[in-house]
Amino acid sequence: MSFAAHEMPETVRERALREMARVTRRGGNVVVVDYGLPRNTVGRWLVFHIVKLYERDHYAEFVRSDLQALLRRCGIEPIVDRPMLGGIARIVVGSV
Repeated sequence: MSFAAHEMPETVRERALREMARVTRRGGNVVVVDYGLPRNTVGRWLVFHIVKLYERDHYAEFVRSDLQALLRRCGIEPIVDRPMLGGIARIVVGSV
């Protein structure tokens, strides 16, 4: 899933991830690439407020949510969670 999770309300996001887990072969991987936040306080504040200017609906809830916990609830065990582009984005790989 590439830059789609932040566009969905949490209930829809969970249904989509459950469906991804359902159709992925046992032992296969699910990859989620989406927004993240830098680790430093100033970077977090800047990125959050700049991106929120054009990603209005579900972005704030998404970047503050626990994506790894959501993946686990959906039957996907996170194995990699890597920040990209200075933390503005992240790649999460999970195993089914």
